Parts: sequence; structure tokens; C-alpha cells
Amino acid sequence: MVQVEARIVGGSVDEGLGSVLLSPAKQQLMAADLIRLAVGEQIRELTARRRLSAAETVQALRRQYQTSGSISSLPDDPRLDPQREAERALAAFTAGTCLLFVNGEQVRDLNQEVAVGIDTKVQFLRLVPLVGG
Repeated sequence: MVQVEARIVGGSVDEGLGSVLLSPAKQQLMAADLIRLAVGEQIRELTARRRLSAAETVQALRRQYQTSGSISSLPDDPRLDPQREAERALAAFTAGTCLLFVNGEQVRDLNQEVAVGIDTKVQFLRLVPLVGG
């Protein structure tokens, strides 16, 4: 099992989506595939286990995976579409507003291969700038 933690760091309180567990079929994944798998599991966690509505799930995902502005190339639709939400997460990674770490090492490219195994820890961190700084 791979533990994936999604946090929003900065501002007044740390928040985020929390942790989910993945069981990837492969031990080597491209970073983009890892992000897609994680977003899919986060959606399952939010809707099935936490019992959030589709609109609440979309709002939580967009809080975690947002760029400095809105992602204008992706429609602002409140309906839950896992593929669209994964694309938003990929766009946030590309924009540098959501960082990806695997076992403490930052992943910088969507095409980078990452090794995942039993004790792998993955973190998605969205940094919020401090007010006035």
C-alpha cells in the first residue's frame, strides 16, 4: 500500500484532503499516472467514506489542486468528473502550485518515473503564500 497525503500548507491552518491508500498495479509509475491514481482514490474517499456530495467533493479537490488563478482552459463545472479533476491536479502540478514528493524527494516532471512500494509515502502539498509576504 502506498500512503498518499494531500495538504494545504500556510495561511492560518494546515488543511487538505488528508490521507488515502493506493495499491498500484505497477512498482514504477510516471508521476502523471501517480497523480491520476491518487485523485481517483481521493474522489472515492470523499464521496464514499466521508459521504460528501459531488459538489462538496469538487470544491475540496479544487481547493487542494488550484493554480494561482483559475485554470481557464478547464471549465468551472460543479459536476464531478474524475478525469477533469485529475487534469486540474496535473495543471496545478505543472503550474508549481501543488508540489509532489515521493519518500521526501520532490518530483519535478510529469514524465519522471517514480518507484512505489509497500512503505512509499507520497505527499501533495499546496503552498499558500503568507499575507503580506
